[in-house]
Amino acid sequence: MAAVSLSTAAIAIYVLHQAALRVHRDRLNEMVQSGARLIEAIARFDARYSADDLPGGATEATLSQIAEAHEGFEGFGETGEFVLARREGDQIRWLLGHRHGGAGVPKPTRFDSGLAEPMSRALSRESGTLVGRDYRGVEVLAAHDWIRGLDWGLVAKMDMAEIRRPLVRAGSMVAGVALLAIAIGVGFILRITSPLIQRIEARTQELASAHQRLRSHSAQVALEVERAQRRAAVDLHDGIGQLLALAKIKLGLLRDQAEAAPPDPRLQEIASLIGEARERTREMTWRLSPPVLYEVGLVAALHWLAKDVERRYGLRVTVEEEGECDELDEESRISLFRSVSELLINVAKHAKIDRAAVRVSKWVEDIMIIVEDRGIGFDPSSNTNEYGLFSVRERLHHLGGILTIASKRGEGTKVTLIAPLSGARPGAKTGSA
Repeated sequence: MAAVSLSTAAIAIYVLHQAALRVHRDRLNEMVQSGARLIEAIARFDARYSADDLPGGATEATLSQIAEAHEGFEGFGETGEFVLARREGDQIRWLLGHRHGGAGVPKPTRFDSGLAEPMSRALSRESGTLVGRDYRGVEVLAAHDWIRGLDWGLVAKMDMAEIRRPLVRAGSMVAGVALLAIAIGVGFILRITSPLIQRIEARTQELASAHQRLRSHSAQVALEVERAQRRAAVDLHDGIGQLLALAKIKLGLLRDQAEAAPPDPRLQEIASLIGEARERTREMTWRLSPPVLYEVGLVAALHWLAKDVERRYGLRVTVEEEGECDELDEESRISLFRSVSELLINVAKHAKIDRAAVRVSKWVEDIMIIVEDRGIGFDPSSNTNEYGLFSVRERLHHLGGILTIASKRGEGTKVTLIAPLSGARPGAKTGSA
């Protein structure tokens, strides 16, 4: 609204300025042309009847009459005046006194000095109007004409500052009124919209808080799921696993007692089934919650993960550690382990490559994990949810860390996970359960 109002005012003032210029231009042009024709008529009369009246002849007689006529002339406006001159060599010699400063006839001006541009045009036998500098170096609107027979130049001019002054005053008034109207309008609009804006801001804050609570709750749910999986893994190991171990021992005793009799193939079949059940129970236990993640630490769990991924997907994964990086609380270990697992499975499914690398290092007060492959890559600006990265990003966000992805099609992918160590993350609890 302010831009439209001020633009409209500026356009109106510009139009008025152009109109004022045309009016003054036409007025000055009429004045200088009528003056030039009058001087030409006086010169012709003096050449015929007053050639012997003054020592300088008819030309001097004409100049004296013009000077006498202008003695009582007060000009027009505040800065308007007539200027009469002739050219002598490379100088402009002024013939008629001027009104500015109370001085007499101006001192001669060099023809090529860049000053007295209107008079230079007149003495070059041109007529018309222009905006340029006069003999004082002041910007003026001037009309100029050549006086035939005398080879003089006549200029009627007015300072541009005088022409612009009413427009500047009007522009200031218009701008003031526009700004006042804008202020009143803005105040009125704010009075109406302020309650609405406040409600929107409050609602936005509520939504942001709810979103944050939802993210936090989601992370807590994921952690609780992980803990439930660990309890299930412990139950499998300590419950079913122990029962299967006991069954295998008792089956062995039966086989020892039956050594004298022919071997019973059913006992061998039962032993095989019990061994397979124990192996699957152990595999389920590790997949639900690798005990090494809690007993030894993240890096050891990543080594186990590399072997598991190779066995299941055929993806060979190397794990490198730089420095001690196991200063992590339970939540961080779980989140980072699951994130790396998600990324490696992602590589196995989408990268079309049989190798990947995991590098773990300590970086100031953070742990940094890089998962890199030389596969087909992808465009990170596309929907990364298709590549299973949303959950990884959410886990890192909850830990107060960041996830960066560098990938180009045909040039592989490098995913960097950075998370605070236990001592650097607010509210972190160290230790393992």
